[in-house]
Amino acid sequence: MAQVCHRFPQLLEALARGVIHLTAASLIAPHLTAENVDGLISEAAGKTKRRGKRSGRENEAAGGGVAG
Repeated sequence: MAQVCHRFPQLLEALARGVIHLTAASLIAPHLTAENVDGLISEAAGKTKRRGKRSGRENEAAGGGVAG
């Protein structure tokens, strides 16, 4: 997680502010790119672990990233 937060400081900031929880961060981390980091953090914000996993599966099926 530390390496991902180093590459994407927005993720660390969202964790520090409580916008997303550590589980959501770990779910979206493998799918983050410079182009989608802000969008995936926004999608993951406020979601429970269960809703995040469900969104991720639906997004992957549609050809997108994981929405945490």
